[in-house]
This record gives sequence, C-alpha cells and structure tokens, in this order.
Amino acid sequence: MNQETRKEAMYQAGRAAAQELQKAAPTMTGTEIIDRELDVPAFDQQKDYSSWPVGSPVADEGQVWTLIQPHDAADYQGRPSTLRALWGLCHTKDPLKAKPWVDPYGTSGLYERDECYLHKDGSVKRCTVDKTNYDTDAMPSYWETVDLDTWEPPVVEPEEPDPIPEPEPKPETYPAWVQPSGSHNAYNSGDKVSHNGKNWQSTTSGNVWEPGVYGWEEIA
Repeated sequence: MNQETRKEAMYQAGRAAAQELQKAAPTMTGTEIIDRELDVPAFDQQKDYSSWPVGSPVADEGQVWTLIQPHDAADYQGRPSTLRALWGLCHTKDPLKAKPWVDPYGTSGLYERDECYLHKDGSVKRCTVDKTNYDTDAMPSYWETVDLDTWEPPVVEPEEPDPIPEPEPKPETYPAWVQPSGSHNAYNSGDKVSHNGKNWQSTTSGNVWEPGVYGWEEIA
C-alpha cells in the first residue's frame, strides 16, 4: 500500500467513524461524546448544517459542541461560542478530559453534578450540585478539586444478559382413541387417549365406550 492509498484509507475510516458518531450522538451523554473526540469533525464556517440531526457534534476552540438548530453556517457570522442559540456545549465527567470553563447560555451548557472543567490555575474542578452556571471562583461550595494522582475512572459493571426464557412445555400428546373390538383390546383404567380434539383418561377397566359417552374424563 503506497502513501496515497494509505492516506485515502485513513480518510475513509475517519469519515465512517464521524458519520457513525453523528447518528449515535443524539442519545449520548457529553462524557461519551468527548470520550470519542477524535471522531468529532471540526466546525466549518462554510458548511451547511441544515440536514444534520439535532445533537450532532463538532469540535471548535478546544470545546465540543452539539447542534441545537440545523442551519447553514455560511448564513451566520460567528462560530459555536458566539452562536449559542444554535450550538450547545458538551461537558465531561472524566477529569482527564476536562475542558476550560465556558459560561452557560441560559439553561444551555449548565454544569451538572460530577461534570468537570479545567480551571485557569491548571487544576480540575468537579461539580457537587445538580446544576449550576457558577464556576468555583463565584461559588466555591459548588465545586471540589479532583486529585488527578489518585483519581481512577469508575468501574462500569457489565450488564447482565437477559436470562434465556425457559421453553414452553409442550403439551402431552396421547394416541388416538380406537374403537375396541372386544375385551382383549379394551382400555384399562388410567389409559389416556386423544379424541375429537380433546384428551381423555379412562375411569374404568374393560372400557369399550367412546370418550365423551361413558367411562372417560377429559384431561388437559
């Protein structure tokens, strides 16, 4: 494989990964999207995002943004950080991938419990409240400093597979009733047969009668 062919193969692989992420992103958390940041395409000020699904991610200015309102970027002056009605901001709960602080825009981009940001002093802050638009400088009690030397990612327990359902028990089948020709082949008490779509058990010995007439009881 020559260099040009290798480059083309890498480009196609990257494009496929970006397209797959674009489809999955609307149901993913910010942490999950940032974890796949290498697959996130860069924001393009000349690109038409009108056909992109809401929630599709782009990377710009060191942040990961998700589409709120499909639009043609060429029709707007600015980028996600200045077009907050069009783009939402992703946060992560992974301290090792924390991004610098960006002010929320109304309810968009609020920091939620356990989400992190990279403070200007180089430390990583983790949110301790459900939602906030205040950083640690404005509201220190809402944040804690993450010790990156001792921090370990949470262990995700594998999901238990659904138990395989027990097979439905097959109904018992019995031989079809045959009219006895005499006592030598009459049915004994307890013998079971099927007749006219039902199952029957003989209640008497020397039974030569048809089920449903005499000497039989219907069973399941």
